[in-house]
Amino acid sequence: MKQTLQIRVDFDKPALLQDVVEKLVSKPNTAFSLPALETASTEAYVFGTISMEEEGETLNIPFDGSFLFTCIRITESDFELTWSCSLS
Repeated sequence: MKQTLQIRVDFDKPALLQDVVEKLVSKPNTAFSLPALETASTEAYVFGTISMEEEGETLNIPFDGSFLFTCIRITESDFELTWSCSLS
């Protein structure tokens, strides 16, 4: 019998976390003759909850740990968070 497992991760204060990460990766703009994709990454310590649901039963597990966040430059001065990865 095939069983379904759903996993969801909720970060505490995600908008604040995104704002902090995008500000941390900001750096002076370097002029290029051709358009380039600028990326920047930073490590941040975050808190949240992992929720797993299987056959109607939900398990909520709090977590804290380091994550690597990667951003790309979307305008002359602003970065946008595009990727994150747990380091634990």
